[in-house]
Amino acid sequence: MPKLYLLRHGQAASSFNQEDKDRPLTQHGVSQASSLASHVQDIQKTLCSSAKRTQMTARAVQSAGGNLGNIEYQDHLYNASAGDLLSAIQECSSENILIVAHNPGIHLLARSLADKGDEAQLEKLNIFYNPATLSIFECDVENWSDIKPQSNRLLDLIIPEL
Repeated sequence: MPKLYLLRHGQAASSFNQEDKDRPLTQHGVSQASSLASHVQDIQKTLCSSAKRTQMTARAVQSAGGNLGNIEYQDHLYNASAGDLLSAIQECSSENILIVAHNPGIHLLARSLADKGDEAQLEKLNIFYNPATLSIFECDVENWSDIKPQSNRLLDLIIPEL
């Protein structure tokens, strides 16, 4: 069964002197993202928002040994809604996919997809989605176009330190 990985970008710098889209990760954000590399090993395709902090998150995971497959940076994923993120997934043809995006869209999507899994992890998923949170789903679909809310198993929820 294919797997879907949903990753919120790591901790970002404040936006006092720059546009929101141009905010970089803090050093802690880079460390958060790097700590996820061992959980991201079997990706064929990564769809990543074009924001600087999401790009830095993907690069930090990859530099630490994560396998992100083919990475596509997409403008329409910047602050995308859960519905827009789901549409991007439904257009994919790769087996295992990673999405690197922003709250609240990435959290709302993760919550909407989960149906089965460890009760404690499902409860945490419903409450918060901190920076650099990674959720991994097993999806019982032949094609990503068939993915539906409330029909996927949450395999793991990784929440790095704040």
